[in-house]
Amino acid sequence: AVGPDGAAQAISIYLNGQLIIIMTYFVYLLLSSRDNKYYIGYTSSMNKRLKEHNAGLVTSTRSRRPFELIGYEQYETESKARWTEHQLKNSAHKRNKFI
Repeated sequence: AVGPDGAAQAISIYLNGQLIIIMTYFVYLLLSSRDNKYYIGYTSSMNKRLKEHNAGLVTSTRSRRPFELIGYEQYETESKARWTEHQLKNSAHKRNKFI
């Protein structure tokens, strides 16, 4: 589930006496106001990550600040989010569909 600030929230459930925690992950698209180019990444906390990009805490995007969040997709697992991020960064066709 996503909180009102766009941050991921863990969902805790018990199944057969076992505690299971479910996280939400996001693949996101940012637009740099400085060079008008896109950046694709993944995170478990959209609001926090956008703040990190705009504060210059992400080395790869520091010189391209500020950023605007253009869109995101939500995933149930980190591996799905990482795979999608990889596919978008390495396939112009898929990246253009996402944009």
